[in-house]
Amino acid sequence: MVFYCMEDSGGWLQGIHYFRAIAIIEIVTFHVVGVGALAPNPLWITVALRAFTSFGVPHFIFISGVVLYNKYNNGFSLSAFYKRRFNAVVPPYLVWSTFYFAVYYVVPTVYTFILHLPTVHGSNQSVVTLASTYLEVLIVGYQFLWFVPVLIQLYLLYPLLEKMYARTTRQNSQIYILSFLLLAQISYVSLTAAFSSQLVGSYLSILFLSYVFYFVLGFFIARHYEAMKQRVATFSLKSISLMVLASTIYYSIVYYHAVLSSPAPPYYTLLSVVTGPFYCLVLILFYLRISTTWQEPRGFFLSHLEKIGEDSFGIFLVHWFFVGTFTLVLFTLGLSAHNLILYPVLFVLTLISSYLTVQALYRLPISNIIIGKPRKRAENPTAASKKA
Repeated sequence: MVFYCMEDSGGWLQGIHYFRAIAIIEIVTFHVVGVGALAPNPLWITVALRAFTSFGVPHFIFISGVVLYNKYNNGFSLSAFYKRRFNAVVPPYLVWSTFYFAVYYVVPTVYTFILHLPTVHGSNQSVVTLASTYLEVLIVGYQFLWFVPVLIQLYLLYPLLEKMYARTTRQNSQIYILSFLLLAQISYVSLTAAFSSQLVGSYLSILFLSYVFYFVLGFFIARHYEAMKQRVATFSLKSISLMVLASTIYYSIVYYHAVLSSPAPPYYTLLSVVTGPFYCLVLILFYLRISTTWQEPRGFFLSHLEKIGEDSFGIFLVHWFFVGTFTLVLFTLGLSAHNLILYPVLFVLTLISSYLTVQALYRLPISNIIIGKPRKRAENPTAASKKA
């Protein structure tokens, strides 16, 4: 997570793509090691990696708050704001929701229909079931795509949240609204965890209240970036690394019992809900600290990391397909969930294939609808003005 410099309001955050790259790498890693963490008797290293990368989505939401507040914080057109957010997120979400629905629901249903030759009544029932499932997929989000409905809600609420935050800045009371939102978020997530119904829990968990604190925290970082950067630069990298290591060991134990155990002990579920946001903050602080060591000129590593960050939303949309495909291939070749070679191979194959696929899709005439735009071109007003 890096922001090398921050210009005046609406200016370009020069290092934002490093943070985006870290977030998408977290998400890909989370899904890759999930192959082993969800297996019977998982290896602790896969559990620890899954716990360590479990806040990739909150980091993405945090980044969205930083970018939006930097660009829209002092009067802006609501119609232009909503139009831009809609075009950036909704069409790709509909395209990839439909794609995953077709691959994982429609194709198996048609295959079953051909093999078992159901009656006409059964066929009609299948069509109705598919239609209702598709609607649910769009509302709740297919698997990992639940992140997008949450993001859309936060986009819709951004003007209101920005006005609320602006009022607290005039009264110099930002800490109070952040504390209130943190407590509200923890309380709401605790409430959703109490529901045993999977359907009810799914609908409740995709409401913005589960992530609103991270979003508004982005406002605070964007507003106080220079002071924050100078402060974290004084932190000892060794000390903060040890803090991350200790907190990761703790959270891995909590995560295993709260998420991977069945049934989950209520005590560990409560610990996960209450302490999870603070662990997420430790990771944000850690990423801010290491970013201060990434200076110009950029070498091979940072230039490619920035490129991954630019294409992070596209990689997010397509990576799930490659995780599933390459997992099946590697299992067929004899690798198992208890073979540590599986995970780096699966990660590299998924990340490279996703990146190349996004690059190929950008070259299509309707790429904006299919995959969106690289975030640098979409958000850098200086570049946009030069093109115009």
